[in-house]
Amino acid sequence: MGPSEVLAPERVGIVFQFPERYFLSDTILEEVTFGWPRQKADIALREHLRLKLQKAINSVGLSAISLDKDPQSLSGGFKRRLALAIQLVQTPDLLLLDEPLAGLDWKARADVVNLLKDLKKDHTILFVSHDLR
Repeated sequence: MGPSEVLAPERVGIVFQFPERYFLSDTILEEVTFGWPRQKADIALREHLRLKLQKAINSVGLSAISLDKDPQSLSGGFKRRLALAIQLVQTPDLLLLDEPLAGLDWKARADVVNLLKDLKKDHTILFVSHDLR
């Protein structure tokens, strides 16, 4: 992508501060797939979406958690991971994060920082923070 090209909105993932306030579904799977087509998709599309889902879940370290679990029952750090996974399913070119460490304890902060370091290998990440450290 050249410097003068406009980035299409669907290529940008946004994670707001306290994203768990916007979770709507009863399970992690429903939350991650909320915006997906609801009509019967062909087998190729379903397989493509399944692979994208699996890659996103793995990339944020949620693979050991049941997709049937209630998203609100997750710890703060895992809620942030879920919010990132929801955006990563769309394979964005740019991730915008608003205060991704707000409200997290020191351990969850360290985990999310390490996750972001790993994600920046494949994504451009821009985040806003009031924390100068």
